[in-house]
Amino acid sequence: MKRIVTLVSALGLVAVLAAGWLFVWSSPTEASPDYAGFHAFIDKHQDTYFSFTLDSMTKPTGSAAFGVQGVGMVDLASPTYTVHNVHSMSIRYEGQAALETDAKLDLDFGLNQPGSTVQTVTARVIGEVDLDHGTATIEFWLNGTHYSLVGGRPNKSPDRALASLTSAISKRDWAAVYGMTAPLWAKLTTRDAWISQMTAYWSSHYGTATPAVTLTSAPVLVDSGLGYWSASVKFSIKAGSVNDAMNVTMQYVGDSWLVLDIRPA
Repeated sequence: MKRIVTLVSALGLVAVLAAGWLFVWSSPTEASPDYAGFHAFIDKHQDTYFSFTLDSMTKPTGSAAFGVQGVGMVDLASPTYTVHNVHSMSIRYEGQAALETDAKLDLDFGLNQPGSTVQTVTARVIGEVDLDHGTATIEFWLNGTHYSLVGGRPNKSPDRALASLTSAISKRDWAAVYGMTAPLWAKLTTRDAWISQMTAYWSSHYGTATPAVTLTSAPVLVDSGLGYWSASVKFSIKAGSVNDAMNVTMQYVGDSWLVLDIRPA
């Protein structure tokens, strides 16, 4: 119990600095050295959506989903990824998949509310992703009906904030994590106290092994009692013999996604 409380109070204690420097990403014209993590693409002209969560660039595995307004969301458990280089990647899938007919698609944040009515369907995906510009061209078929997506990431997507968070945790950069939290938590501890607490906790719980921090689900839109848009996503922390499943709640405040809470999943 003490470990859970410590991690929640530590990792959930983060407040985004006013400058928001941690959310600065490479410019759209620069190549992305690592595209692991969650990525969403939208095409508002065709009311279509596509997303994927990539575990690694060197051994690319993960999940994907595509959706059509009024039709639902199709979950693809194990598509085939081919990373050509740091500039481009292909995604392929053909076979059975799960269609959530009552899923609610969100073409603003790139987040969706999963449905509970599930049908087994046949699905086919042929997609190309431009890693330099963060755009995708996806052709997909649902029970033989063809749909297309040509578009980029939603401006309000939490993908970059999540990438910054998992990267900071994997590097044990507690100053960076502290710079990503909701302002509420900044009142509870100073930056120096935070760094000291997290350094001591990490050493006692995870030791000196190099950690692997990986998203294990796509973020979903969740209800917030505080009146903010919120997203929830699961990730894992693996270091040595320790493997923790975690859940992070992000809130969209002032055009930034801030970390509200992290706790065991």
